[in-house]
Amino acid sequence: PLAELGILKEYLAPIGPAVVYWLFYEGNDLIDLMSERRTILRRYLEPDFKQDLISNRASIDESMKLFADSAITAWVPPSTRDRLYEFAILRRLRTATGMFAAQQETETRDESAELALLAEVLNAAMREAETWGGQVRLVYLPERRRFNESTRAVTGEHHDPLEVQRAVLAIASGIGMPVIDVATAFSEVSDPRSLWNNRRYHYNAEGYRVVADAIADDFVSMRSRRDTSNTVTRAPRDVR
Repeated sequence: PLAELGILKEYLAPIGPAVVYWLFYEGNDLIDLMSERRTILRRYLEPDFKQDLISNRASIDESMKLFADSAITAWVPPSTRDRLYEFAILRRLRTATGMFAAQQETETRDESAELALLAEVLNAAMREAETWGGQVRLVYLPERRRFNESTRAVTGEHHDPLEVQRAVLAIASGIGMPVIDVATAFSEVSDPRSLWNNRRYHYNAEGYRVVADAIADDFVSMRSRRDTSNTVTRAPRDVR
């Protein structure tokens, strides 16, 4: 979320879009704040803080290239022993079929501090968009465990999805941020479990279609309301 706020201030503010759709994933967006809050990204909560990244894109591109080159240079291919081990345990097959042993979390994590920080972030995003006459609309994305009880929590998801939803929607309501609740859209599908990729915890093509349709429907509805409100009703002209 703090990175999204930075993107909004650095790259969207110069463009000034009328509508910004802010995607929030209930699975791990809150845990991301635990690491983000310890970086320079937290400074984006300061009203006047910007790094003018657009003007510095040449040096940024060069830095990214150097980083990528160093990562490629440092890469060491797996040894014959490692490749044989992967083959023996059928790691790729288990990953492809979703039968992999992911790190599991059992204890429910207290996310009150992250929720408080999220409230600051969303409020800052709204205030920033208002400076150019724009609006931020929250797109709430559900995690897999909400619809599949056999899915165990992995890092970042050891919480009650419904509690996260209630808390985040309360934040949005409190600051007047409109919400597109994709969790509700998913629940209206005959089998919501079919909207995920078995290999990982990401949506599949159909799942992303539901997300895209929810956003598109909201945009069309919003534009229709705006056009209707801008219609001027004129009294008939006296032609006598």
